[in-house]
Amino acid sequence: MHIFYRRSNGPIFVVDMTNAARFLLLICFMILYVIFGTLLHESGHILIAKLLGYKTLLHYASMNWYLPNGIEGTEITDKIDNFSITLGGNIMLDAISLLFLALLYFRKNLLPQWLYWLSVFMSMLTYRHIMLTIVCLGNTIMYSKPMAYGSDESEIATYLSLSKSVVGIPLFILALTSCYILFFRVLDSDFLRSYSVPAAIGAVAGYIIWLHYLGPILMP
Repeated sequence: MHIFYRRSNGPIFVVDMTNAARFLLLICFMILYVIFGTLLHESGHILIAKLLGYKTLLHYASMNWYLPNGIEGTEITDKIDNFSITLGGNIMLDAISLLFLALLYFRKNLLPQWLYWLSVFMSMLTYRHIMLTIVCLGNTIMYSKPMAYGSDESEIATYLSLSKSVVGIPLFILALTSCYILFFRVLDSDFLRSYSVPAAIGAVAGYIIWLHYLGPILMP
């Protein structure tokens, strides 16, 4: 494995560890990272709901909002509130991701080690859109259905009277652009070669483990 550290205004230095340990550790980290990103996304919904005066309840991959009298928020007729709360998850994740990416791009040589690596991984939060697009394409190919995003993107598109793929595709392009900047403009190319495979495995494993097994048990 490689342990990275940097001086506040100098290059990155590397300490070698075994390839197997590096591979396994990054897989485990990415599993936790997927869980963190999922809950942070739902926290964006919760933040907007609370600002609008609703009570909220967080689940492993969703949230509910309620009126003070206990009626669930999705049953009310105020479409603007529904739209705002739905939009909150994407705004939270994308705003944080782009903020840290900008910090890396313009100030990377001045950041202390902890903030540098925090910024790297926080910049990757927007890659949720890449995962959703892959899942969407998989469903389209397997079931021969028109391209249509599920989850928040679909609800946002419905509110705006747009096709269910219209909202997801620009967000997918945004994520790809962010990915290019991070891996080809900020990080060394060795990082992509060394870490892309275990990171991808960990991301898929985290998605399956949290959404289908562990999440429903811990946060039903």
